[in-house]
Amino acid sequence: MDLNKIGKELDKRIQLADVKSYVDQGVGLVPKDIEMKIMGQIALLADEEISSLIELNTTFDVDAQVKASAEVANILDQLLKEKGLALDRLSDEIWMPPDTIWETQYDGEYVKILKARPIDVLVSKGVKAPAKNKKLIRDAMGIYGNELLKRIDDFGGDSSFFNI
Repeated sequence: MDLNKIGKELDKRIQLADVKSYVDQGVGLVPKDIEMKIMGQIALLADEEISSLIELNTTFDVDAQVKASAEVANILDQLLKEKGLALDRLSDEIWMPPDTIWETQYDGEYVKILKARPIDVLVSKGVKAPAKNKKLIRDAMGIYGNELLKRIDDFGGDSSFFNI
């Protein structure tokens, strides 16, 4: 998933919708800004380095906390649908470590897309859904080693569950 491409396309669509709204109603979209915080499996898939090192399961759900007006959220939904994706409406319930670092992937005129670092996503998965993510965490141990296991323990998980 190319988050930069999605950001550019979303910026373009918001601008077009803003102009159309102004022409049709005499007022543009307010507010036009959108912030997306990408997490979960889609954040791992969007990370070129981690996705080249670990076998990842494909997903069609986009886990993202989105700050946007209803009009702009509808534009996002349509764009994702065209790409065979859907925003997971329960994304706001996803737990991420409090010290998660959000890396800017796109910062356009209206759209800002941030992505959680892979290690933060893996800690979330290791703490909240260890059984489902056992193979993934074991594979990631080859990259992050003890740092990943320590962080899982630090946030209430049990790293011994992932021992081989």
